[in-house]
Amino acid sequence: MTLDEVTDQLADVLGTGRKYHFIEQAHRVLAQVPAAPRLAEMTLRTLLELGWGGPARELLQLRPELGQVRRRHPELEGALTDAPNGRVPWAQREEIFRGNVAVLLRHRPHLRELVESLPQALTGVHLYRTLEGHYQISRRRPGQLREWLGSLPDEGDGTALELPPCLSLGRQARGQLGATAVVGVRTGAVLERVYQDSHHLLLTYSHPLYIIEPDPIRFGAWLHCADH
Repeated sequence: MTLDEVTDQLADVLGTGRKYHFIEQAHRVLAQVPAAPRLAEMTLRTLLELGWGGPARELLQLRPELGQVRRRHPELEGALTDAPNGRVPWAQREEIFRGNVAVLLRHRPHLRELVESLPQALTGVHLYRTLEGHYQISRRRPGQLREWLGSLPDEGDGTALELPPCLSLGRQARGQLGATAVVGVRTGAVLERVYQDSHHLLLTYSHPLYIIEPDPIRFGAWLHCADH
């Protein structure tokens, strides 16, 4: 597949509004090719739209072809100057992290060893927040393009979330009530929606709700994002 074809595919991804997936994939491609003016420009503009001025300025330093883009589009200078860095220091979220950990260990003391290993797992990992409040994690090795490790999905207010029949619209399940598993940590209102729709599902019975996240980096980042 040629670079133009890959760029067209990524442009289609961006056109569907999947900006985080686009950023992740675009950086992977840019790390493998010496010059990709169209893709580099799309990536720069998307970073600025998300409010990630820090990564945008990093990209400018590492992609020489963007010099021509700046000359052709002088309005980018203002955007690059005004855009916030976007990075959220872990220390800034330490109180939230400790609060989540305290509750977690009170109910699941056997996870202490895992929880105590999380700060080490997050060494070299950066947390970024968009202008809309969504979180993404990344890391960057000296002299290389930033590597994006994926987003912490946010389904907004949860109204568009499709739940199993036993949870949707508050209907009671018939027969045996099992557990609900949410695969992958989530931010936003989705967990609250699932909790509320499964609370006292049958009389005073609330079935178990499990959050399954095998990646300690994503789990550690999630514990910093909000009071869960």
